[in-house]
Amino acid sequence: MSSIGAQSKSVVAFGKAAVSFDVHESDFLVLLSDGIKTYESMGFRFPEREDFESYLKNTVRLKSAYRTADGELITFERVERPDWESFRSLEDAGCLRKLWTLAHQVAKREVEALASAPEGETKIKVTEAVSLELEETAVDRGLPPPGSDRERPSLHTLSRVQANFAPGGAFSHLPWKCYIDLEFEQRLKRQGCLPKDKPELTTKGNYVKVTSSAAEDFGHQEVKDLTVLREVLDIRARAFHLLSVMDYDVHVRLTSRYVSLLRQTPAEGFRRPTINELRRTDRVLFQDVLSWVAKGKGKIGDGVAYHLDDRNSLVWKLMILQPESVPDQGIDKEIAARPKRSRPEESDPSQQEEVSRRKRDDRKKGSPTRLLKLCLVCKKRHEPLCPLPPGFRKEQRLLNKQAKQKKREEQEKNKAREKEKKNK
Repeated sequence: MSSIGAQSKSVVAFGKAAVSFDVHESDFLVLLSDGIKTYESMGFRFPEREDFESYLKNTVRLKSAYRTADGELITFERVERPDWESFRSLEDAGCLRKLWTLAHQVAKREVEALASAPEGETKIKVTEAVSLELEETAVDRGLPPPGSDRERPSLHTLSRVQANFAPGGAFSHLPWKCYIDLEFEQRLKRQGCLPKDKPELTTKGNYVKVTSSAAEDFGHQEVKDLTVLREVLDIRARAFHLLSVMDYDVHVRLTSRYVSLLRQTPAEGFRRPTINELRRTDRVLFQDVLSWVAKGKGKIGDGVAYHLDDRNSLVWKLMILQPESVPDQGIDKEIAARPKRSRPEESDPSQQEEVSRRKRDDRKKGSPTRLLKLCLVCKKRHEPLCPLPPGFRKEQRLLNKQAKQKKREEQEKNKAREKEKKNK
């Protein structure tokens, strides 16, 4: 469900819309028997209204369906086939048209959002109903059922992962603080501490558009022990499996490798790798894999499995035992601030006192070193300034206008002379 938006590929949302539009059960089962289970499948199989009308005439009008006790769909030909003119005006046909209109708009809107969004800024939100549907499908594909909301990825986590790996997504390594459980998110929501999207106003011509920027990540800001590390990586493994990014079993192997590297027995005079060094190793590993996946070469699970099978991979060299005197290699070095530019006299201590004395003298009224203002009336420097006569500003503007006009005329004359010289 990671190719387009979550809503357009949701079977549950499609079924709810059919119920709310009073679509006949037999007609809806005919759609399901033909593989039309989502907004996406309906909107793109019948891109135009004429295509859907043809489907109603040649398929839905002629067939009926029912579901057995075992859940199997059985379709059969109708005994009494209504003529097309009478069927097209029935209420059941109108309900199906309403469902097609919604499916067409939802699928079209999500594709246009992916196409118009700047690269790496795709915004996709996963709702609670969609997350439960994803979980049900993932359990059928081998995901261990979660025991509680503590083991379920939050909606914020699923939305971030979905947007990151969608078409037009950034395909970047997400920090560990993005992966939080559903229980923690719900607790923040009850306490009113859940960060919300920030609205932004963008203008284009005479139109004003309100957009929303993603809220800041919230969660385990610092992973300092193995317990929190296991929880964060398990949430990431489940989120990746739910959205078909990576199989859960492959990520479990990766977590086991991380834990074994942190638990190495160091020799005398050496130390174990730190959590920060593991964080750097995880970032380097995924950046290497995603650099190929972003080009359409391979899958994320295959790339991670390749590094897991290769013990001599350079990625694991980042987790070797270090001497005790070596500092933590996982801490990013702070970027030194650029030194401020200073005047020569300010950098020389011997001249600072002279500069301070000069500034004090300049602040004194009547000081000979103080630069007086130029009077616009008499064109001399003095204080207080002469009062402006009536109409002085208007006269100055007129003079400036005449000077500009005269300069423009001279430029035109010069161009005419140069043109005559070239012609000669």
